[in-house]
Amino acid sequence: MEGVERVGDAQTMRISIALVMAVWLVLPGQMRAQNSHAEEIRQAERLRDEGQARVAAAMLEPLVHSGSMIPVELGVAWNVLGSSYEDLQMPGKARSCYETAIETLRVLPAEQTKYAAALSNLGSLVDSLGDKVSAKNLFTKANRIYDGLGDTGGSAITATSLAMLAYRQSDFKAAHRYLAQAVEQAGRTTGLRDDDIAALDSMQSAMAFHERRYEDSIRLVQAAIDRWTHAHGPSYLMLGFAYAMRAQSIAKLGDYPRALVDVRQALAIIEAAHAKNTTGYYRTEMVYAQILRASGEKEQASQLNKDASHSLSALESRQCKGCTIDASGFR
Repeated sequence: MEGVERVGDAQTMRISIALVMAVWLVLPGQMRAQNSHAEEIRQAERLRDEGQARVAAAMLEPLVHSGSMIPVELGVAWNVLGSSYEDLQMPGKARSCYETAIETLRVLPAEQTKYAAALSNLGSLVDSLGDKVSAKNLFTKANRIYDGLGDTGGSAITATSLAMLAYRQSDFKAAHRYLAQAVEQAGRTTGLRDDDIAALDSMQSAMAFHERRYEDSIRLVQAAIDRWTHAHGPSYLMLGFAYAMRAQSIAKLGDYPRALVDVRQALAIIEAAHAKNTTGYYRTEMVYAQILRASGEKEQASQLNKDASHSLSALESRQCKGCTIDASGFR
């Protein structure tokens, strides 16, 4: 992220399991129209960042249909609107917005960073809906665009998303490769936000957990917790997943009472963020069951795991029906 004109291009992305990146629209001077809507888009993005996604969506909806926006503004506005709807748990509307943003931005040669950001946002959304194939294709395409443009920030963010996706699919060789790219690229830029760095910290924590380096895993996820708390306060959704991750490492070290405190806090945060009927919530319940079983509460653990597994399977089945998209069409 070099210079004023590049600031924020990669920040229009959302990292999977959610990861949200901001849009800061900076138009080249020769493209600024007298009736530019850039400030309105920035204001809407600030509101969304502050947890007021509904207000942001209400601002952007009339704008995108007004016919008064130049193409780059229109594409970015659709992208921010998609993020707002995703925050509001309206995946159908979010997906439509992202796809419109992609169609608008892909024909603008000077705006390929914003096009890549929209691809990555759609990738995060379809990943959350269970479409791992499309998510990987979208993340990979965005990552290649950033690499081609020398955008180290965008490359770091999309490589983190790819590492997370590979890790969840137990492809640890690929996860290592993408994580190494993310760490290298992150070290070459100063443009990453707390959200971006926290996502990278949490990915490194997950890899440390896989390698049974539990103390390192705790240290790294604690860094992510600190960053997310600083950026969003103690009720931020991603903190729920971070506490669940920390609970697993603590349990591996044998401190079950402390691990149970963490995982219960994780469930409380996720539920308070209106994300109870989600794959993340049910997976966290399964983590809770694992820790209960390890602590000796086998009967309670068995019932909780059974209920969570059933709910997760039913939800994933509903989400994945017809969710696959042809990412190769976004050229």
